[in-house]
Amino acid sequence: MRSDSRKQFENIYQRNIRRIYGLAWKLSGFQAGEAEDLCQETFYRAFRSFHTYTDENHESAWLTRICINTSREMWRRRAFYSEQVEPQIVSGNADGTARSVENGMSDLELSGKLREILKTMDPEFREVVVLRHMEGYDTREVSERMDIPEGTVRSRLKRAREIIMDRLRAGRGGSHEL
Repeated sequence: MRSDSRKQFENIYQRNIRRIYGLAWKLSGFQAGEAEDLCQETFYRAFRSFHTYTDENHESAWLTRICINTSREMWRRRAFYSEQVEPQIVSGNADGTARSVENGMSDLELSGKLREILKTMDPEFREVVVLRHMEGYDTREVSERMDIPEGTVRSRLKRAREIIMDRLRAGRGGSHEL
């Protein structure tokens, strides 16, 4: 790699390391060691493919996509899918606005229940929830980062919310809004 390319990659690394580590930390279930491995592997793969990188305006989306793909591979390889991602998500509507949780459930109690539900949720649903509600990306940005159509993002979010609500109702016997 030429020294100007190396310097360019170092700049991209410096601009994005904290954000990618944060994403890796969330995708790894808030496990520091796993997050460090995922972050390191993400930047290693980005470095290896940097010669093909052309769109400087979308480096964040490029690195996010690498991180997500790397995490999927790591989870499959290590068989961690069923025990990963322990996010504290914000409850919200399809349009991203917050709603209340009913039946007197405390935020802490709800957060724990949501973490347990998300641990058992299929990765395709869990990933859109993490990107949309934890990382704060809008539907278009989630679509770009996951390299799937916006309609697919919306349908996965809808289905993920249905799963969460069904499991909350089943575990509590009441109605909750998300």
